[in-house]
Amino acid sequence: MSHSHHSPLPNGEAATHQIGAETPGLWRRLSTTQTMHDGTVLLTWGVQVSSTQQWVGKVHAVGPSLDEKAEAFANAGLFAASKEMAGLLMEATQAWAAQFEETDPDSVEISGADLLGWFAEWRLRARKVLDLAVTP
Repeated sequence: MSHSHHSPLPNGEAATHQIGAETPGLWRRLSTTQTMHDGTVLLTWGVQVSSTQQWVGKVHAVGPSLDEKAEAFANAGLFAASKEMAGLLMEATQAWAAQFEETDPDSVEISGADLLGWFAEWRLRARKVLDLAVTP
């Protein structure tokens, strides 16, 4: 995974796929503007790599209403958090992957205490990423 602050997988296995390795660092949402061909200036929200200021994308409202602007703002937050969210999902699908893929359910050996402890810690990190997505 591209998230150096995350703990290794609980079963000791290494992650095999790096989410967002092409754009290292956290992504953030910024208020920007976009001038259209007709000269109209739209309020937009850009998604940028925090450490390099590289632009990942922009989001703008489809119309002038406050609801449409609020929707675009929320979508930009989700877009900015998507890299971290994908990393967390990848981590969750790889944790104890070999045990969960066992074809004989009677031979699966996973410590309930270890799984619960890992999930409690993972859940806090997931909640933090979701909170960042909706924070102005």
